[in-house]
Amino acid sequence: MKTLTSILVVILTVLIASPAVVFIFVSLTTSLAFAQVTFNPHTIEDGVQRASSVQAVDVDDDGDIDVLSTSWDGRRVAWYENDGNQNFSAYTITKTAGSASSVYAVDIDGDGDMDVLSASYRDGIIAWHENDGSQNFSSHTITTSATRALSVYAIDVDGDGDVDVLSASWGGDSLEDLGKIAWYENDGYQNFSAHTITTGGRHAYDVHAVDIDDDGDMDVLSSSSIGLRWHENDGNQNFITHTITTKGRSVYAVDIDDDGDMDVLSGHGYNYDGIACWHENDGNQNFSTHTITLVVEGGGSYVYAADVDSDGDMDVLSAFVTGGIEWYENDGNQNFSTHTITIKPYGATTVYAVDIDDDGDIDVLSSPDDTKIVWYENMLITNVETIATSIPKKFILHQNYPNPFNSFTTIIYSIPKPVRAILKVYDLLGKEIKILVNKFVEPGTHSVYFDASNLPSGMYIYKLQVGDLMEARKMLLMR
Repeated sequence: MKTLTSILVVILTVLIASPAVVFIFVSLTTSLAFAQVTFNPHTIEDGVQRASSVQAVDVDDDGDIDVLSTSWDGRRVAWYENDGNQNFSAYTITKTAGSASSVYAVDIDGDGDMDVLSASYRDGIIAWHENDGSQNFSSHTITTSATRALSVYAIDVDGDGDVDVLSASWGGDSLEDLGKIAWYENDGYQNFSAHTITTGGRHAYDVHAVDIDDDGDMDVLSSSSIGLRWHENDGNQNFITHTITTKGRSVYAVDIDDDGDMDVLSGHGYNYDGIACWHENDGNQNFSTHTITLVVEGGGSYVYAADVDSDGDMDVLSAFVTGGIEWYENDGNQNFSTHTITIKPYGATTVYAVDIDDDGDIDVLSSPDDTKIVWYENMLITNVETIATSIPKKFILHQNYPNPFNSFTTIIYSIPKPVRAILKVYDLLGKEIKILVNKFVEPGTHSVYFDASNLPSGMYIYKLQVGDLMEARKMLLMR
């Protein structure tokens, strides 16, 4: 700071004699906000019998973020009620899920409250647990044929307005009982018909869904023993399989480089070479693989993405089974710097990111040593440095994240000059749903937290107007 002050004194003394110095002075006094991120751990539950999956969503519809988990050895699916001050009370949804491996929350029956999906490895069951509105859950079996089920996800696959279910299953010991990726068609009354997307892998690990090719229907991403693949939906739920890479343990889709198309994240896992990667989509679904980090042992087995440091670009998180949770800071040009959130003993098998304490930054949720459910409070500190590159060079409306989202999502926009900004959300019929921003804003990158907990599932449009410029993007709400 002393050096900068001395420079400014010199500049001020020669302003009259040298007009060119005025430009230097202006450049030096432009403000840049940069973030220092540290995490403070808080235990939600201790003594969990081999925690295998976590998620966070407002289960009881009281306006704060609750937590869900599965316990592999405890046969348990649980939710933890947030009292609004991040004190959590544990409640069991079911204790009959044999080797409970995966959990996902969504409004399956369209009645306005949050139901829960689970996958069970030992008994091959995909189930949904119906919330009666008072968080009493009734369990319903979707299938008993997902042999050694490892992952469950939900989205409207066939575009008929109700929520369908996807699963990835490891398969049995015989060559006839292959691992598979399947989707279960909801008839609107929660009767599910099973459809196989692919059995082309000895073991299937993970499943995710997003419109990869931007043609208006839902495609499917999967990881298995033969690699990372995307399954192109032809609009009639006939799926054409395309290989992204021959390695992959976990999979997640997000627009990493903010170029308007969906990229893919993968963690290669402990049985591969320990690499976390992102696969760049060129807009025509040709993917180029880029290494984010190389872990000596354990790998970035489980991956997720969020703007951890609130700088307007997408960072990456991973949990690896030999112990540890990391986040990888994106410099805006997809160069990643590694930061450790925690180093713990063997067993970190899941990671998730959401603003748990509603303070405007992204917190992290995980099971760092497989006996605890822990959330890591983001203690984001923003400093101000004098440098010319602080102000965005152009107007940008970024893709919301997560997307698809479940009740809550974050929208980020960047503007290069002071201007009135108007950010609105519309349904597909053009009806205005909510005004998120309508004010004069300073140059920089800004984030807005959108609470859609009172809205029905479906596609929405968010539109930003700054001066004479306007840009819009789509986002998908799945409740």
